[in-house]
Amino acid sequence: MRTPLPLYPPPPLTVWGQIWRYGVAIISGAFSFLLVVGVYQMEGLLNYSPGGPGMLPLVFIDLALAPVMFLAMALRRRKPLLAIVLVSAFAGFSSLGSGAITFTLVSVATRRRWKELIPAAVLWFFSTWAMQAVSTSIWAQGVSTISFEQVTLAEMTISSFTFFTIMVAIGLFIGGRRQAIGALEARVAAAEDIRDARFAQARANERSSIAREMHDVLAHRISLVALHSGALSYRKDLSAEQVAETAEIIRDNSHQALKELRTVLGVLRDPASGLDAPPDLPQPALTDLDVLIQDSRLTGTRIDLHAPKDLLASFDQLNQTISRNAYRVLQECLTNARKHAPNALVTLKLSGNQDDGLFIECRNGVRFAPLASKEVCLPSSGLGLVGMQERIRASGGTLEFGAPSQNFFEVKVWLPWQTR
Repeated sequence: MRTPLPLYPPPPLTVWGQIWRYGVAIISGAFSFLLVVGVYQMEGLLNYSPGGPGMLPLVFIDLALAPVMFLAMALRRRKPLLAIVLVSAFAGFSSLGSGAITFTLVSVATRRRWKELIPAAVLWFFSTWAMQAVSTSIWAQGVSTISFEQVTLAEMTISSFTFFTIMVAIGLFIGGRRQAIGALEARVAAAEDIRDARFAQARANERSSIAREMHDVLAHRISLVALHSGALSYRKDLSAEQVAETAEIIRDNSHQALKELRTVLGVLRDPASGLDAPPDLPQPALTDLDVLIQDSRLTGTRIDLHAPKDLLASFDQLNQTISRNAYRVLQECLTNARKHAPNALVTLKLSGNQDDGLFIECRNGVRFAPLASKEVCLPSSGLGLVGMQERIRASGGTLEFGAPSQNFFEVKVWLPWQTR
């Protein structure tokens, strides 16, 4: 079964729209009525007595049907089937309502519903045929100065039905144009919805990336601050020079953490900033590995680095995303070792080349004994490596972590070697 075409309703009528439509219907109907009555009068058919009452009863019927035609015009949008049935059934007998008939016929035809138009066409045909038959029979009995008797019943019926066809065609054209505009507007709205959804998804993805960046940056910096400040709280044997040096480290890391946090929050506060805009601060990369290891060693973390010199020298050729993700992995490993296994030896192994990719292995001992009463215990969400795993997977690499034995914890990473 064929699905009916979707309806695109016409725009709502304003007060002025109602006024001019009814005004045109009344004026055109009155003109048609006066023209018909004038013809009757000229032919002397209004009060034709020898053969009957003449056309006078038809004039009264015309006057009586006019309110019905205007009622149908008022119902053309709310009850279209009823409206077109009314105007089609009595169209042949109402010249005063011809303007209302025209508006109703065109308006209902814009709906492009054949179940409404076919019954209307049948009723229109019989209505106009009946009117023409009555008129022709009355004229045939009278004396006509113009040759109406020469116009056959078929010709008069065909001319009336042609008017019906033209009005329906106009309505179908308006309805088709309205449907085309409505479909185009729907497509534009759907495209805008898809665009907005893509923008929203892009913003959500960017905020997720920013959240991961906040975790990577702040967890490392704040863990350094916490360890150094904790050492100051229970190490009473430190000299004034050592205290000053530790305080300097705390201050530098605090300022750096605030600076990086300000950058991240600035992106979140400014929705007008482009999602692909470069960050205000330079992003870390593997070329900053020496600084990362030096900062960690200042906290007392023991690090054993194994990396060929030619590999270290080639880090500046790596793709920025790959280099940054590798740096974040090493940073997360050192931060976790500081949190969960303080004073344990951390072994870092880096290897690889352009053909095999970049391999990173981090291994550190695990803590068995409970914390001392004054030893600093750093909070942990336990999701750092999980989030890092998603980041590495998005770069086309792999990340595995776990404790292969009870003595150490291990993280293994492989990243594709992509140059700039």
